[in-house]
Amino acid sequence: MSEQNNNNIFTKSCLLACSNSVVQYFNYAIFGLSALQLSNNFMPGVEDKNKLLNFFAAIILTVIARPLGSLFIGHMGDKFGRKLAVTISGLISSIGVLIVTIVPNYHSIGIIASLLLIFSRMIFLSGLSGEIDGVRLYISENISKKRQNFGNGIVTFSTQLGALAASFLLYTLASYKDGWRICFVIGGFLGIILTFVRNYLTETIEFTKSKKSSEYIDISFTQIIYGQMPLLLKTILISGTIGTMYQFFIIFLPIYLKLDLSIYLTNYIPVFIASYGFFGIIWGSIADKIGGYSLVRFISILIIITLLCLYFLLEYQLVSLIPYLIISASSIISGFSVPSQIILKQNINVGIRYRIFSVGHSLGSLLFSTPTCFICTKIAMNYNSLSYALLYPISMIILGCCAICSISKSTIRL
Repeated sequence: MSEQNNNNIFTKSCLLACSNSVVQYFNYAIFGLSALQLSNNFMPGVEDKNKLLNFFAAIILTVIARPLGSLFIGHMGDKFGRKLAVTISGLISSIGVLIVTIVPNYHSIGIIASLLLIFSRMIFLSGLSGEIDGVRLYISENISKKRQNFGNGIVTFSTQLGALAASFLLYTLASYKDGWRICFVIGGFLGIILTFVRNYLTETIEFTKSKKSSEYIDISFTQIIYGQMPLLLKTILISGTIGTMYQFFIIFLPIYLKLDLSIYLTNYIPVFIASYGFFGIIWGSIADKIGGYSLVRFISILIIITLLCLYFLLEYQLVSLIPYLIISASSIISGFSVPSQIILKQNINVGIRYRIFSVGHSLGSLLFSTPTCFICTKIAMNYNSLSYALLYPISMIILGCCAICSISKSTIRL
Protein backbone atom coordinates (compact mmCIF):
# COMPACT_ATOMS: atom_id res chain seq x y z
CA MET A 1 0.00 0.00 0.00
CA SER A 2 1.36 3.44 -0.95
CA GLU A 3 2.50 5.99 1.61
CA GLN A 4 -0.23 8.37 0.47
CA ASN A 5 -2.93 5.74 1.11
CA ASN A 6 -1.45 5.06 4.54
CA ASN A 7 -1.60 8.77 5.32
CA ASN A 8 -5.23 8.93 4.16
CA ILE A 9 -6.19 6.02 6.39
CA PHE A 10 -4.36 7.60 9.33
CA THR A 11 -6.23 10.87 8.70
CA LYS A 12 -9.58 9.05 8.72
CA SER A 13 -8.57 7.23 11.89
CA CYS A 14 -7.79 10.55 13.57
CA LEU A 15 -11.14 11.88 12.37
CA LEU A 16 -12.89 8.95 14.01
CA ALA A 17 -10.98 9.50 17.26
CA CYS A 18 -11.57 13.24 17.30
CA SER A 19 -15.29 13.00 16.59
CA ASN A 20 -16.46 9.71 18.03
CA SER A 21 -14.36 9.81 21.20
CA VAL A 22 -15.02 13.48 21.89
CA VAL A 23 -18.80 13.04 21.83
CA GLN A 24 -18.99 9.77 23.72
CA TYR A 25 -16.65 10.91 26.48
CA PHE A 26 -18.64 14.13 26.63
CA ASN A 27 -21.64 11.94 27.44
CA TYR A 28 -19.66 9.74 29.82
CA ALA A 29 -18.28 12.75 31.67
CA ILE A 30 -21.72 14.33 32.00
CA PHE A 31 -22.85 11.35 34.09
CA GLY A 32 -19.86 11.70 36.43
CA LEU A 33 -19.43 15.47 36.60
CA SER A 34 -23.13 16.07 37.22
CA ALA A 35 -23.19 13.51 40.04
CA LEU A 36 -24.45 16.05 42.59
CA GLN A 37 -27.26 17.26 40.27
CA LEU A 38 -28.28 13.73 39.31
CA SER A 39 -28.22 12.51 42.91
CA ASN A 40 -30.32 15.48 44.09
CA ASN A 41 -32.84 15.00 41.27
CA PHE A 42 -33.18 11.23 41.11
CA MET A 43 -31.95 9.62 44.34
CA PRO A 44 -33.78 9.05 47.65
CA GLY A 45 -32.29 10.38 50.88
CA VAL A 46 -32.37 13.39 53.19
CA GLU A 47 -28.78 14.64 53.32
CA ASP A 48 -26.71 15.37 50.23
CA LYS A 49 -24.02 12.86 51.27
CA ASN A 50 -26.60 10.06 51.53
CA LYS A 51 -28.07 10.94 48.15
CA LEU A 52 -24.59 10.96 46.65
CA LEU A 53 -23.80 7.58 48.22
CA ASN A 54 -27.04 6.17 46.79
CA PHE A 55 -26.12 7.58 43.39
CA PHE A 56 -22.67 5.95 43.44
CA ALA A 57 -24.32 2.65 44.45
CA ALA A 58 -26.77 2.95 41.55
CA ILE A 59 -23.90 3.69 39.17
CA ILE A 60 -22.23 0.44 40.22
CA LEU A 61 -25.45 -1.43 39.43
CA THR A 62 -25.65 0.04 35.94
CA VAL A 63 -22.19 -1.23 35.01
CA ILE A 64 -23.64 -4.75 34.83
CA ALA A 65 -24.76 -3.77 31.33
CA ARG A 66 -21.21 -3.13 30.12
CA PRO A 67 -20.05 -6.78 29.84
CA LEU A 68 -23.30 -7.73 28.12
CA GLY A 69 -22.89 -4.96 25.58
CA SER A 70 -19.22 -5.81 25.12
CA LEU A 71 -20.03 -9.44 24.37
CA PHE A 72 -22.47 -8.42 21.64
CA ILE A 73 -20.38 -5.58 20.18
CA GLY A 74 -17.12 -7.51 20.61
CA HIS A 75 -18.47 -10.49 18.66
CA MET A 76 -19.67 -8.14 15.94
CA GLY A 77 -16.27 -6.43 15.81
CA ASP A 78 -14.32 -9.69 15.50
CA LYS A 79 -16.75 -11.27 13.06
CA PHE A 80 -17.85 -8.40 10.79
CA GLY A 81 -15.31 -5.65 11.39
CA ARG A 82 -14.41 -2.71 13.61
CA LYS A 83 -16.30 -0.14 11.56
CA LEU A 84 -19.73 -1.80 11.92
CA ALA A 85 -19.22 -2.49 15.63
CA VAL A 86 -18.27 1.10 16.41
CA THR A 87 -21.25 2.43 14.42
CA ILE A 88 -23.84 0.22 16.15
CA SER A 89 -22.44 0.76 19.63
CA GLY A 90 -22.41 4.54 19.11
CA LEU A 91 -26.09 4.51 18.19
CA ILE A 92 -26.99 2.46 21.28
CA SER A 93 -25.09 4.72 23.69
CA SER A 94 -26.60 7.88 22.18
CA ILE A 95 -30.13 6.56 22.69
CA GLY A 96 -29.32 5.92 26.37
CA VAL A 97 -28.19 9.53 26.81
CA LEU A 98 -31.34 10.94 25.21
CA ILE A 99 -33.57 8.94 27.57
CA VAL A 100 -32.08 10.79 30.56
CA THR A 101 -33.33 14.09 29.16
CA ILE A 102 -36.99 13.10 29.56
CA VAL A 103 -36.91 11.31 32.94
CA PRO A 104 -38.93 13.21 35.63
CA ASN A 105 -37.19 13.85 38.97
CA TYR A 106 -37.61 11.92 42.22
CA HIS A 107 -40.02 14.45 43.71
CA SER A 108 -42.42 13.85 40.82
CA ILE A 109 -42.52 10.05 40.46
CA GLY A 110 -40.51 8.74 43.40
CA ILE A 111 -38.36 5.62 43.08
CA ILE A 112 -39.42 5.18 39.45
CA ALA A 113 -37.20 8.15 38.62
CA SER A 114 -34.22 6.32 40.13
CA LEU A 115 -35.04 3.17 38.17
CA LEU A 116 -35.41 5.07 34.90
CA LEU A 117 -32.06 6.78 35.44
CA ILE A 118 -30.46 3.39 36.07
CA PHE A 119 -32.13 1.95 32.95
CA SER A 120 -30.99 4.81 30.71
CA ARG A 121 -27.40 4.59 31.94
CA MET A 122 -27.41 0.83 31.40
CA ILE A 123 -28.37 1.39 27.76
CA PHE A 124 -25.65 4.02 27.45
CA LEU A 125 -22.98 1.79 28.98
CA SER A 126 -23.97 -1.25 26.90
CA GLY A 127 -22.82 0.68 23.86
CA LEU A 128 -20.04 2.79 25.36
CA SER A 129 -17.38 0.16 26.05
CA GLY A 130 -17.69 -1.43 22.64
CA GLU A 131 -17.44 1.98 21.03
CA ILE A 132 -14.49 3.47 22.93
CA ASP A 133 -12.55 0.20 22.80
CA GLY A 134 -13.39 -0.07 19.12
CA VAL A 135 -11.94 3.38 18.45
CA ARG A 136 -8.68 2.44 20.18
CA LEU A 137 -8.44 -0.72 18.11
CA TYR A 138 -9.37 1.16 14.95
CA ILE A 139 -6.52 3.62 15.48
CA SER A 140 -3.89 1.07 16.52
CA GLU A 141 -4.74 -1.31 13.67
CA ASN A 142 -4.32 1.44 11.08
CA ILE A 143 -0.88 2.81 11.97
CA SER A 144 2.60 1.36 12.26
CA LYS A 145 3.74 -0.43 15.40
CA LYS A 146 6.30 2.30 16.02
CA ARG A 147 3.53 4.89 16.49
CA GLN A 148 0.79 2.90 18.24
CA ASN A 149 1.28 4.45 21.67
CA PHE A 150 1.21 7.90 20.09
CA GLY A 151 -2.00 6.97 18.25
CA ASN A 152 -3.57 5.77 21.49
CA GLY A 153 -2.44 9.01 23.09
CA ILE A 154 -4.44 10.88 20.44
CA VAL A 155 -7.51 8.84 21.36
CA THR A 156 -6.94 9.61 25.06
CA PHE A 157 -6.57 13.30 24.23
CA SER A 158 -9.79 13.19 22.20
CA THR A 159 -11.74 11.58 25.03
CA GLN A 160 -10.60 14.30 27.40
CA LEU A 161 -11.60 16.99 24.93
CA GLY A 162 -15.10 15.58 25.29
CA ALA A 163 -14.83 15.54 29.08
CA LEU A 164 -13.43 19.08 29.02
CA ALA A 165 -16.32 20.27 26.87
CA ALA A 166 -18.73 18.64 29.32
CA SER A 167 -17.16 20.38 32.32
CA PHE A 168 -17.24 23.78 30.59
CA LEU A 169 -20.84 23.37 29.48
CA LEU A 170 -21.97 22.23 32.93
CA TYR A 171 -20.20 25.20 34.49
CA THR A 172 -21.75 27.60 31.96
CA LEU A 173 -25.26 26.25 32.54
CA ALA A 174 -24.90 25.86 36.31
CA SER A 175 -27.10 28.89 37.00
CA TYR A 176 -30.03 27.29 35.15
CA LYS A 177 -32.29 24.96 37.08
CA ASP A 178 -32.11 22.12 34.52
CA GLY A 179 -28.93 23.15 32.76
CA TRP A 180 -27.53 19.64 33.08
CA ARG A 181 -30.42 18.31 30.96
CA ILE A 182 -29.32 20.56 28.10
CA CYS A 183 -25.92 18.86 28.22
CA PHE A 184 -27.53 15.45 27.81
CA VAL A 185 -29.64 16.69 24.89
CA ILE A 186 -26.58 18.04 23.08
CA GLY A 187 -24.51 14.90 23.65
CA GLY A 188 -27.29 12.55 22.60
CA PHE A 189 -28.08 14.29 19.32
CA LEU A 190 -24.40 14.69 18.41
CA GLY A 191 -23.96 10.94 18.94
CA ILE A 192 -26.87 10.20 16.60
CA ILE A 193 -25.38 12.47 13.91
CA LEU A 194 -21.98 10.78 14.17
CA THR A 195 -23.60 7.40 13.60
CA PHE A 196 -24.16 8.42 9.99
CA VAL A 197 -20.68 9.95 9.63
CA ARG A 198 -18.99 6.64 10.53
CA ASN A 199 -20.46 4.97 7.46
CA TYR A 200 -17.89 6.81 5.33
CA LEU A 201 -14.92 5.23 7.13
CA THR A 202 -12.97 2.23 5.85
CA GLU A 203 -12.22 -1.02 7.65
CA THR A 204 -8.90 -1.33 9.50
CA ILE A 205 -5.84 -2.63 7.66
CA GLU A 206 -5.01 -5.29 10.24
CA PHE A 207 -8.52 -6.72 10.43
CA THR A 208 -8.86 -6.80 6.64
CA LYS A 209 -5.60 -8.73 6.28
CA SER A 210 -6.39 -11.23 9.03
CA LYS A 211 -10.03 -11.90 8.16
CA LYS A 212 -9.18 -14.48 5.50
CA SER A 213 -6.51 -16.33 7.46
CA SER A 214 -7.32 -16.07 11.18
CA GLU A 215 -8.65 -19.29 12.68
CA TYR A 216 -9.82 -17.41 15.79
CA ILE A 217 -12.70 -15.40 14.32
CA ASP A 218 -15.32 -18.18 14.62
CA ILE A 219 -14.26 -19.27 18.10
CA SER A 220 -16.97 -18.82 20.74
CA PHE A 221 -16.44 -16.72 23.84
CA THR A 222 -16.67 -19.88 25.96
CA GLN A 223 -13.66 -21.24 24.11
CA ILE A 224 -11.88 -17.93 24.60
CA ILE A 225 -12.49 -18.12 28.35
CA TYR A 226 -11.04 -21.63 28.57
CA GLY A 227 -8.09 -20.87 26.30
CA GLN A 228 -7.32 -17.32 27.40
CA MET A 229 -8.41 -17.10 31.04
CA PRO A 230 -5.08 -15.76 32.39
CA LEU A 231 -4.94 -13.05 29.71
CA LEU A 232 -8.60 -12.14 30.26
CA LEU A 233 -8.07 -11.83 34.02
CA LYS A 234 -5.04 -9.60 33.48
CA THR A 235 -7.03 -7.46 31.04
CA ILE A 236 -9.78 -7.07 33.64
CA LEU A 237 -7.32 -6.05 36.35
CA ILE A 238 -5.38 -3.63 34.13
CA SER A 239 -8.54 -1.99 32.80
CA GLY A 240 -9.87 -1.72 36.34
CA THR A 241 -6.67 -0.04 37.48
CA ILE A 242 -6.80 2.51 34.67
CA GLY A 243 -10.39 3.42 35.53
CA THR A 244 -9.71 3.51 39.26
CA MET A 245 -6.95 6.10 38.89
CA TYR A 246 -9.17 8.32 36.73
CA GLN A 247 -12.22 7.94 38.96
CA PHE A 248 -10.29 8.59 42.15
CA PHE A 249 -8.36 11.71 41.14
CA ILE A 250 -10.70 13.41 38.68
CA ILE A 251 -14.19 12.39 39.85
CA PHE A 252 -14.11 11.30 43.51
CA LEU A 253 -11.66 13.76 45.09
CA PRO A 254 -13.24 16.99 43.75
CA ILE A 255 -16.72 15.86 44.79
CA TYR A 256 -15.84 14.54 48.25
CA LEU A 257 -13.49 17.38 49.16
CA LYS A 258 -16.32 19.79 48.45
CA LEU A 259 -18.73 17.97 50.76
CA ASP A 260 -16.30 17.05 53.55
CA LEU A 261 -13.70 19.83 53.72
CA SER A 262 -15.52 22.60 51.83
CA ILE A 263 -12.71 22.67 49.27
CA TYR A 264 -14.23 23.89 46.01
CA LEU A 265 -12.33 22.52 43.04
CA THR A 266 -14.92 23.28 40.36
CA ASN A 267 -12.62 25.74 38.62
CA TYR A 268 -9.80 23.18 38.61
CA ILE A 269 -11.72 20.27 37.05
CA PRO A 270 -11.11 21.43 33.44
CA VAL A 271 -7.40 21.64 34.30
CA PHE A 272 -7.44 18.08 35.71
CA ILE A 273 -9.10 16.77 32.56
CA ALA A 274 -6.90 18.75 30.17
CA SER A 275 -3.76 17.56 31.96
CA TYR A 276 -4.79 13.93 31.63
CA GLY A 277 -5.55 14.27 27.91
CA PHE A 278 -2.60 16.43 26.90
CA PHE A 279 -0.05 14.28 28.69
CA GLY A 280 -1.62 11.19 27.10
CA ILE A 281 -0.02 12.26 23.82
CA ILE A 282 3.31 13.03 25.49
CA TRP A 283 3.43 9.73 27.37
CA GLY A 284 2.42 7.90 24.19
CA SER A 285 5.37 9.38 22.32
CA ILE A 286 7.71 8.47 25.17
CA ALA A 287 6.37 4.91 25.30
CA ASP A 288 7.07 4.47 21.58
CA LYS A 289 10.71 5.39 22.24
CA ILE A 290 11.54 3.68 25.55
CA GLY A 291 8.97 0.87 25.52
CA GLY A 292 5.57 0.53 27.18
CA TYR A 293 6.69 -1.84 29.94
CA SER A 294 9.42 0.52 31.15
CA LEU A 295 7.07 3.49 31.20
CA VAL A 296 4.35 1.60 33.11
CA ARG A 297 6.79 0.61 35.87
CA PHE A 298 8.07 4.18 36.19
CA ILE A 299 4.59 5.72 36.23
CA SER A 300 3.32 3.21 38.81
CA ILE A 301 6.04 4.35 41.23
CA LEU A 302 5.15 8.01 40.59
CA ILE A 303 1.45 7.35 41.28
CA ILE A 304 2.23 5.66 44.61
CA ILE A 305 4.47 8.59 45.59
CA THR A 306 1.67 11.01 44.63
CA LEU A 307 -0.85 9.14 46.79
CA LEU A 308 1.54 9.18 49.73
CA CYS A 309 2.01 12.94 49.26
CA LEU A 310 -1.79 13.33 49.30
CA TYR A 311 -1.88 11.44 52.60
CA PHE A 312 0.73 13.84 54.00
CA LEU A 313 -1.25 16.90 52.88
CA LEU A 314 -4.45 15.56 54.44
CA GLU A 315 -2.81 14.60 57.73
CA TYR A 316 -1.15 17.98 58.14
CA GLN A 317 -4.15 19.88 56.72
CA LEU A 318 -2.18 21.50 53.92
CA VAL A 319 -5.36 21.71 51.89
CA SER A 320 -4.24 24.64 49.75
CA LEU A 321 -1.72 22.38 48.01
CA ILE A 322 -4.21 19.62 47.18
CA PRO A 323 -5.44 21.12 43.85
CA TYR A 324 -1.87 21.28 42.55
CA LEU A 325 -1.21 17.72 43.60
CA ILE A 326 -4.32 16.53 41.74
CA ILE A 327 -3.13 18.40 38.63
CA SER A 328 0.18 16.54 38.91
CA ALA A 329 -1.62 13.23 39.39
CA SER A 330 -3.86 13.88 36.37
CA SER A 331 -0.76 14.47 34.26
CA ILE A 332 0.86 11.26 35.47
CA ILE A 333 -1.90 8.65 35.33
CA SER A 334 -2.33 8.78 31.55
CA GLY A 335 1.27 7.53 31.42
CA PHE A 336 -0.09 4.28 32.83
CA SER A 337 -3.24 3.99 30.73
CA VAL A 338 -1.87 4.78 27.24
CA PRO A 339 0.94 2.18 27.06
CA SER A 340 -1.03 -0.41 29.06
CA GLN A 341 -3.82 -0.48 26.48
CA ILE A 342 -1.34 -0.94 23.63
CA ILE A 343 0.47 -3.73 25.49
CA LEU A 344 -2.86 -5.51 25.86
CA LYS A 345 -3.76 -4.96 22.20
CA GLN A 346 -0.42 -6.28 20.96
CA ASN A 347 -0.73 -9.44 23.06
CA ILE A 348 -4.18 -10.47 21.82
CA ASN A 349 -4.74 -12.20 18.49
CA VAL A 350 -6.67 -10.00 16.06
CA GLY A 351 -9.42 -12.61 15.66
CA ILE A 352 -10.41 -12.43 19.35
CA ARG A 353 -9.01 -8.99 20.15
CA TYR A 354 -12.22 -6.97 20.19
CA ARG A 355 -13.96 -9.41 22.51
CA ILE A 356 -11.18 -9.77 25.08
CA PHE A 357 -10.26 -6.08 24.96
CA SER A 358 -13.84 -4.87 25.36
CA VAL A 359 -15.15 -7.51 27.77
CA GLY A 360 -12.03 -7.17 29.90
CA HIS A 361 -12.53 -3.40 30.01
CA SER A 362 -16.20 -3.82 30.96
CA LEU A 363 -15.55 -6.34 33.73
CA GLY A 364 -12.67 -4.24 35.02
CA SER A 365 -15.02 -1.28 35.18
CA LEU A 366 -17.71 -3.33 36.90
CA LEU A 367 -15.45 -4.94 39.49
CA PHE A 368 -12.84 -2.28 40.21
CA SER A 369 -13.08 1.19 38.68
CA THR A 370 -16.77 2.12 38.89
CA PRO A 371 -17.03 1.11 42.59
CA THR A 372 -14.10 3.46 43.33
CA CYS A 373 -16.27 6.45 44.27
CA PHE A 374 -18.62 4.32 46.37
CA ILE A 375 -15.84 2.41 48.14
CA CYS A 376 -13.77 5.52 48.89
CA THR A 377 -16.82 7.48 50.05
CA LYS A 378 -17.88 4.62 52.31
CA ILE A 379 -14.39 4.23 53.80
CA ALA A 380 -14.02 7.98 54.37
CA MET A 381 -17.45 8.18 56.03
CA ASN A 382 -16.93 5.10 58.24
CA TYR A 383 -13.51 6.22 59.50
CA ASN A 384 -14.31 9.94 59.32
CA SER A 385 -11.07 10.40 57.42
CA LEU A 386 -10.25 10.60 53.72
CA SER A 387 -6.74 9.27 54.39
CA TYR A 388 -7.94 5.67 54.77
CA ALA A 389 -9.58 5.81 51.34
CA LEU A 390 -6.12 6.11 49.75
CA LEU A 391 -5.50 2.42 50.42
CA TYR A 392 -7.82 1.43 47.57
CA PRO A 393 -6.03 3.25 44.71
CA ILE A 394 -2.62 2.27 46.12
CA SER A 395 -3.62 -1.41 46.09
CA MET A 396 -5.01 -1.14 42.56
CA ILE A 397 -1.93 0.49 41.02
CA ILE A 398 0.34 -2.18 42.53
CA LEU A 399 -1.86 -4.99 41.20
CA GLY A 400 -2.24 -3.34 37.80
CA CYS A 401 1.50 -2.85 37.38
CA CYS A 402 2.17 -6.49 38.33
CA ALA A 403 -0.43 -7.64 35.78
CA ILE A 404 1.15 -5.58 32.99
CA CYS A 405 4.66 -6.79 33.75
CA SER A 406 3.50 -10.43 33.72
CA ILE A 407 2.07 -10.25 30.19
CA SER A 408 4.08 -11.69 27.32
CA LYS A 409 3.29 -12.64 23.75
CA SER A 410 3.46 -16.30 24.71
CA THR A 411 -0.01 -15.84 26.22
CA ILE A 412 -1.61 -15.81 22.74
CA ARG A 413 -2.63 -19.46 22.70
CA LEU A 414 -5.92 -21.34 22.57
